[in-house]
Amino acid sequence: MKPLPEGYDIRLGELEDCAALPEIELAAAEMFRSLNILRNSDEPDVVPLEFLQEQCGKGLLWVATFEGAPVGFVVAMDKDGDFYVAELDVHPSHGKKGLGAALMNAICTQAFEAGSPRVTLCTFRDVPWNAPFYTKLGFTEIVNADWLPWMHSLADAQTRGGLDMETRVYMELLP
Repeated sequence: MKPLPEGYDIRLGELEDCAALPEIELAAAEMFRSLNILRNSDEPDVVPLEFLQEQCGKGLLWVATFEGAPVGFVVAMDKDGDFYVAELDVHPSHGKKGLGAALMNAICTQAFEAGSPRVTLCTFRDVPWNAPFYTKLGFTEIVNADWLPWMHSLADAQTRGGLDMETRVYMELLP
């Protein structure tokens, strides 16, 4: 993995970081508007602050910083034994610097060092900075026939939230 540009760092999140993360997520979500893949035209939902704080307390939140201030983050959770990446966002003004890959490297390293059998996520199949990005990191598709019950439940919730699951894909990375 290439080194980050000067001024950038990847570190475990701290509770003080959490308040800045919804703004980063909203800025990153703006990149999806022109793709017409979100059914809801209102403001996109963001990961609840309480969830970010809870996962931070469990050591499952990593942040990318520029000169000490958060500019990106990745947050994970346990889903019936799977290490599931719930959200990855980098503020677009700090994109194309390797922060997303560095965040994923940090959280996947943590997962495998903790003995997790795999890292999973759900993302858009054809958006260049989604499934193709994760494929470059070594993730592979989990076909529908191999979905676990929690994956079906999450897919149902995402559909109710306005996402078309035909455009989505579950992926996994093995150690």
